[in-house]
Amino acid sequence: MKNLLKFELRKLVKNPLFYILMGVIVALIAISAVSFKVVSTMLPKNTEEAPNEFILALTVSSSDFFMQTLSQSNFTLIIAIFATILAISDDKGFAKNVISRGYSREKVFLSRYLVSLLSTAILLLVAFGSSYPVANLILGATDALPEHAFLLVLGQCLSAFAISTVYFLIATLVNNIALGIIISVIAPSIVTLILGIIDAIAKLQTVKVTTFWVDSFIGTFSSVPTTAQTIITVVMAAVYIALGIVLGLIVSKKKQY
Repeated sequence: MKNLLKFELRKLVKNPLFYILMGVIVALIAISAVSFKVVSTMLPKNTEEAPNEFILALTVSSSDFFMQTLSQSNFTLIIAIFATILAISDDKGFAKNVISRGYSREKVFLSRYLVSLLSTAILLLVAFGSSYPVANLILGATDALPEHAFLLVLGQCLSAFAISTVYFLIATLVNNIALGIIISVIAPSIVTLILGIIDAIAKLQTVKVTTFWVDSFIGTFSSVPTTAQTIITVVMAAVYIALGIVLGLIVSKKKQY
């Protein structure tokens, strides 16, 4: 297992796409900040010309921008692509070779999954590490972060790990990079839409069905959630991660490399 992890880590370090995606995250964050800045300069100075609610909706402070880092950088789309590639890509038949030498398919899966989580953690660090400085530089609206900002960021990170796990599992199931990326990009939006319709029909007030869907977890922690939302999101994120690992191990037993 240790040797498998070392190899997967070397693959990650040498993968140019990993560094390209880091740059893409920073670039998307900067583009989003510039867009907000341009919009804010176009807002009417006289509040009589536009409703206060309209102005507030388009005015974003550095702290607001920071808490929306993952949505501003299209983070879920980026990890959908990279987690899929990590789950399926095989370097010159390495997986087949190590299996023939006595390593189990489950260990191959776990080594790739753990490196996938590590790559997600690094991309999260890049996103959050660049967001606040970029927002301060471009938006020029410096303000203090929310009181529980650290816990909210931890909640978003846990949510990102859960989403990454789901994408990794999908890729393991379909065993095709192109199809895995397509499903990971399209399917969550379709599920979110369906669950939103169910919420609208059921007219749920306290806890909605979408609260239990993995794609909504990051949004839950982008602002201050209720106690019920926090408990549900944390528990469900852990459930998605656990199920992703268990199902991935089951599928990997029969996977052909």
